[in-house]
Amino acid sequence: MGIIETFSFSVKMMLENKVRSALTMLGIIVGISSLIMITIIGNTFYDTFNEITSTLYKNNQAFLSIVPTDTNGNVTYNEWGDVILPDDVYLDAREVDKFLSMDVCGNSYVALGTATGVYSSQYMGKKARFALFAANAEEVSYTNFDILKGRDISLADIKNSASTAVIPDAVATYLFGDEDPIGKEIIINPDGYNVPVIIVGTYKYFNDLTGDALSQITTLAFVNRTYIENKHSVLLDEKYYQRSNINFMVKDVEDNELLRSSMIKYFSQFLDTDNWSIEVQFMSDYFQSVQIIVDIIIKIVSAIAAIALLIGGIGVMNVMLVTVTERTNEIGIRKAMGASNASILFQFLTESFTIALTASILGLIFGLIISKILAVVAGSLLQMNLGIPININVNVSFSMIAFSVFVSLLIGVVFGIYPAYKATKMQVVDALRYE
Repeated sequence: MGIIETFSFSVKMMLENKVRSALTMLGIIVGISSLIMITIIGNTFYDTFNEITSTLYKNNQAFLSIVPTDTNGNVTYNEWGDVILPDDVYLDAREVDKFLSMDVCGNSYVALGTATGVYSSQYMGKKARFALFAANAEEVSYTNFDILKGRDISLADIKNSASTAVIPDAVATYLFGDEDPIGKEIIINPDGYNVPVIIVGTYKYFNDLTGDALSQITTLAFVNRTYIENKHSVLLDEKYYQRSNINFMVKDVEDNELLRSSMIKYFSQFLDTDNWSIEVQFMSDYFQSVQIIVDIIIKIVSAIAAIALLIGGIGVMNVMLVTVTERTNEIGIRKAMGASNASILFQFLTESFTIALTASILGLIFGLIISKILAVVAGSLLQMNLGIPININVNVSFSMIAFSVFVSLLIGVVFGIYPAYKATKMQVVDALRYE
C-alpha cells in the first residue's frame, strides 16, 4: 500500500473502533490540553501581571531603609517586628534632594511626604481645618485618592517651590460653593502665621459631610513640600527632616543596579557603618520574585502534565498490541500475498501515528478553548477585586504548541514501534492458523 492508502486505512480502522480509539486518545488529549493550558496561562499571567503593576504603579519604586548590621548587638524591635532606631540614627531629608540631583537618578523623585501639623484655614469668612501634609510630586495619586478636578502636584511645582495644594472636594464645595475651586487661593493659618496656597486640584473625600459640619472636622490638604521647606520653614523643626526610610519613584533610570549601589554608597556616609547599613529594595524585585515562584509552579505542573502524556503513550501501545493480536489473520494473509516486513511495520506505525495526531489536534483545540474561558473568568475576578479595568489577552506560545504536538506524535510513534515490530515477526503459517 502507498502512503495515502495506508493513512486512509488507518483512519478507517480508527473509526471502526470509535470507543476504543477515544479511550486510547484520552490520555494524550489530557496531556496536550494540560501542557497548552499551563503554557498559555503562564505567559498570560506574566503579561497580565505587568499590566496590573503598571496600572497600580506608574513607575518602578525604590524603598531605602536603615537596617542593623550583623555586628550590631544592641538592636530592639517593636511589637510588629520592626527595628526601633535610636534618636541619633536617621537620614536627613535635605541630603535626599542633593542625591536626586545626580545623573544616576534620572528624573526620580521622593514618593512620600510628611505631615507637619493641623491648622485652620479661611476663605471669605468660611473656616476649615487641615492636617497639612508636605507632599511630593504625584503623591495624591500615589496614595490612591481619586483626583476629581484639576491635577496633582507636579515635578515642576517641586522644582519651582510653587504654592500649590490639593484639597478634598467636600471642603472645596463648602468654601467655594458652585465656583470652580481651581486657581483659588486660601490662607492656612498655623498659629497666626499666614501660608497662602493655590488650589490646583481636588480629590474625592471619603465622607459625605456638607456645610458647617466640615468646619468642625480635620481633613487632609496636600501642599507642595518644597514650598513649605523653602518659603515657610518656620513651620518645621529638625525632626521633620529626620527619616528612617525613604520611598523613591524611579523614573528614566536605565540601570537599577547602578542606582541601588549609588544609593547605598551615598547614604552610608551619614551612618555609623559598624552598626547600621542601607538596604534598598525595588518594587521590581518583588515582581521578579513572584514571577520566579510562578515559573517554578508552572514547571512542576507541566511535569505532571507530561506524565499524563506519557501514560497516554502507554495506552496507545497497549491498544496497538491488542490490535495486532486481533488482526493476526490479516497479517498472515498480507504476508502470504507478498507483503514485506517493512510494509507491515509501516502500516501499524501509521495507525499509531494517526491516533496520536488526532489526539494532539483535539487536545490542542480543548486547551485553547479552556484557556480562553479561564482568561475571561480571571479577568472578571481581577477587575471585581482590584477595582481597575484589566484586559487579559491570551498569550499563545506557538513554539510550545509545536513542541507539545511533536512530543505527542513522537510518543505515539515510539510506543507503536513494539506492537508493529511484533507484527512483523509473526510467522505466516502461525498467523494463518490463529483463531
